[in-house]
Amino acid sequence: MVPLTWRLRLVALALLGAVAVFALVSRLWDLQWAEGAVFRERARENTILAEPLPPPRGRILDCLGKVMAGNEPRYAVTVTPVEVRDLQKTVRVLSTVLTLRPMHVLHVIQRHKKLDPLDPVVVARALSPEAVARVATVQRGLPGVRLAIRPQRRYPFASVASHVLGYVGEITAEEYQQWKKAGYHPSDVVGHSGLEQSYDRWLKGRAGAQNVAVDAMGHTVQVEETVPPVPGDDLHLSLDMDLQIHAEQALQATLDHLYQQNGERTAGGVVFMEVRTGRILALASRPDFDPRLFARGISDKQYEALLKNPLHPLLSRAYQVAYPPGSTFKPLNASACLQSGICSPDTVFYCSGEYKGFHCFVRSGHGRIDFTEAIAQSCDATFYMLGDRLGIKRMDRFAHAFGLGHRTGLDLPDEQDGLFGTPKWKKKIYGEDWQYYDTINMAIGQGLMMVSPLQQAVVISAIANGGYVVKPHLVDWVESWNHQVKWRYHPRALRRVPVKPKWLMAVRKGMEGVVDHGTGVAAKSDLISIAGKTGTAEAVPTVDNPKGRNHTWFVSYAPIDKPKIVCVVFVAKAGGYGGGVAAPIAKDCIEYWYREHHPGAVPPPKEPAAGVVR
Repeated sequence: MVPLTWRLRLVALALLGAVAVFALVSRLWDLQWAEGAVFRERARENTILAEPLPPPRGRILDCLGKVMAGNEPRYAVTVTPVEVRDLQKTVRVLSTVLTLRPMHVLHVIQRHKKLDPLDPVVVARALSPEAVARVATVQRGLPGVRLAIRPQRRYPFASVASHVLGYVGEITAEEYQQWKKAGYHPSDVVGHSGLEQSYDRWLKGRAGAQNVAVDAMGHTVQVEETVPPVPGDDLHLSLDMDLQIHAEQALQATLDHLYQQNGERTAGGVVFMEVRTGRILALASRPDFDPRLFARGISDKQYEALLKNPLHPLLSRAYQVAYPPGSTFKPLNASACLQSGICSPDTVFYCSGEYKGFHCFVRSGHGRIDFTEAIAQSCDATFYMLGDRLGIKRMDRFAHAFGLGHRTGLDLPDEQDGLFGTPKWKKKIYGEDWQYYDTINMAIGQGLMMVSPLQQAVVISAIANGGYVVKPHLVDWVESWNHQVKWRYHPRALRRVPVKPKWLMAVRKGMEGVVDHGTGVAAKSDLISIAGKTGTAEAVPTVDNPKGRNHTWFVSYAPIDKPKIVCVVFVAKAGGYGGGVAAPIAKDCIEYWYREHHPGAVPPPKEPAAGVVR
């Protein structure tokens, strides 16, 4: 028989055990039922990552609604740094199946991890079906690695208008730090040149969000979209894609001919603009580049090849470079001289073939020549004398009034300022005093003067439209994805040039003579009346131009009676004259534009043109 003391102890022990079991069951019930919902939600939050969902960029369309830049869904490989368990394995496997350099994959992941470890980074874009299959076979063993469908930029016309459109690429660390408060993410694709850059805030759209559930091993269990992305806004341009294509083809044909003739590749640009509004109808430049390379993810080798190309294909010859304008500066110089009272439209000059040691291009001289013919025949001696009398101070004032020496305000990034030298500038840069020959040289567009084709288009439009300096632009309006106009450009004149309309009319008469019987007869058309001015900028041998070949220009407007468009053509290192190289391109483009607007127009058979080509 168990003693009473032991029985009491057993009872106490049983009661204690019962209490302990009851407390444990009560706590389990409390965790499972009373607070279970709270803890389940906390556990769910611990395994679900909120990731941004990139929006498709807005489209870029020409004046007739043709899509110049759009989007297409393509497979991409993304890596979420925080989910990666074995970085070395992930880098090794991905570099193998994607045929990428391991250091490239490692750099992309590590760089992105510093910016935002929760944000997925794109390691490879535009995967081929074979690459998608290879990634799918290894994806399960690589936590944080996913195949995702991402919108990719699509350029239906390949390299056409590439300098206008620009290209896109992943946001840099510096850009992200600068723009993250504006809603940018470390994995965003942004514009890095052209309209893609200058209108990026409109084009980018607004990111959506998705919840990604992952298990304890970091594998994706479920993807759930919570907030859909908002597409970017569309840009509607003044650009005429058909005219743009024609201008590029006409320019390329001439460049190919020069290559056969000179044995050296060169570059050129064309600006086609409305005289009174500044609306750009075509902005051609050769050589160009293919923006699709950047959209897919350009390799280091491909990018290095573009940078090392001696013709610099990433630079637009239409607005990002500047050269001496040669005789295309003479209409501006003539306007300044008329307004300053140095001459009149009735003044008769005498060209002996030289002025103060500077030779006219006609060494024997033009003899007696009036104001209109001095422009038509591009008499250097006459303009040496006029520029000498005008002086650099007044020349500088008029040049800047017309728009030389500073940017035009085009809605594209990295526009060239150009240069218009002054005594103060020369002293600062070269430590030398201004000499009379500096002024004389600049009077015919040589020396310390550099202009872009776009700046020349603004100058000629002011002469053609009666004195109004227009602001060139490409985007007419911006429209949201649901067809709401969010912004519209209203063309306006920036200022009037300080030249009376009657003097500009006198200059236009000279420019009419250039094409009718002067140095630009190659631009004479039986389809539409054209006025213009040739230019041949002499060059000395340099590293970029070892032969010292001339740069050629032709500036023009049409039609003569009611000017509507201005066309400027520039060809570098052509080795010929503006009238023979650049003028035919302008004529070709102007006639094409005319046929577009007058479909029934057919020119009669051409006759050989007569005149001096300069």
